[in-house]
Amino acid sequence: MAETSEPRVGAGNVKIILGGRDLELKPSLAAIKLLSRSGGGIRGAITAVMGLDVEMVFNVVRVGLGPDAVRDLGGAEKIERLIYEEGLTDTTGGLVEKCVEYLMNLARGGRPSLGAEEGADARP
Repeated sequence: MAETSEPRVGAGNVKIILGGRDLELKPSLAAIKLLSRSGGGIRGAITAVMGLDVEMVFNVVRVGLGPDAVRDLGGAEKIERLIYEEGLTDTTGGLVEKCVEYLMNLARGGRPSLGAEEGADARP
């Protein structure tokens, strides 16, 4: 059991699709600090994403991808355009749901919920 509760590199990564490319939102200390600050706390960021606050969704994706991936994809404005084209709630990507999953993983120190597949309550 201790093995599954230990932080592991990549354990809380969340896969998304933008512009036909498979990408990952990667939890980090820098990410939780930035998103907590801009969202009025992680709970505030989750509420904003669930309320379809486009700027918060853009922030979550940019921060989760990291600066290198943002640059490789053509910059922040290009990512915003890709997000718009993908759609926030499109069933092929479910970007809002992926952003919430990522924020929850950040709240758990970069780890996914151990009971998420059983429908356990995973609030921070």
